[in-house]
Amino acid sequence: LDKVNNNSLYVSQDNGKHGDEESTRVTARPASGVGSGSGFPLNKSLRALLTNLCRNPNYADKGQTINIVTDGGREIIKGQLSDFLVPISGASDKDTGKEYIFWGPINNLNIDKNGVLWLNYGDYRTEPSISLRPELKDQLLRNFKIKDVSELDGSDVIVVGHVGISPNNKAIISTGFTKYLSFRKMNVVAEDETAKEDHSNSGTS
Repeated sequence: LDKVNNNSLYVSQDNGKHGDEESTRVTARPASGVGSGSGFPLNKSLRALLTNLCRNPNYADKGQTINIVTDGGREIIKGQLSDFLVPISGASDKDTGKEYIFWGPINNLNIDKNGVLWLNYGDYRTEPSISLRPELKDQLLRNFKIKDVSELDGSDVIVVGHVGISPNNKAIISTGFTKYLSFRKMNVVAEDETAKEDHSNSGTS
């Protein structure tokens, strides 16, 4: 699935499915797209992008382009990938007003009294967080086949969304559908074993 040296990612999204990530497909441009080409669900393509960013934070410096559009033709994101990537740690008021692709680690999480799930980068009172309303939290549990949100603690996340600023100047990232989210859980993905071997320089396979 690592056909990610290609130069463009084109996404067609069906707005009629209300959060079912399988309704979003990647359509390859003539040069072929990120992922495995046409018919590839968006959040699997996002996960491939997240994996590459985790391996190389400068991954988007190769000039790749991205285009995410609804079935109705509204462009959500179009242009150079590097122009739309924002590390969660750096999310701020300068990122308001349009959609971006935020990515980074979840260092802690909590559910507030209204049932909203907060995926936090650091100090939940002051540092950027991703906010998922209760229905998105429930869809997330179903779509990612996890039993409890605590399983996401310590994982990496990528999300297509927008920023709002709280009264105490904290950046809050929101998204409309779970298909705009993907995760990389270090305790279950094979890349982690590879990383451990690389760091140990053991030379074993």
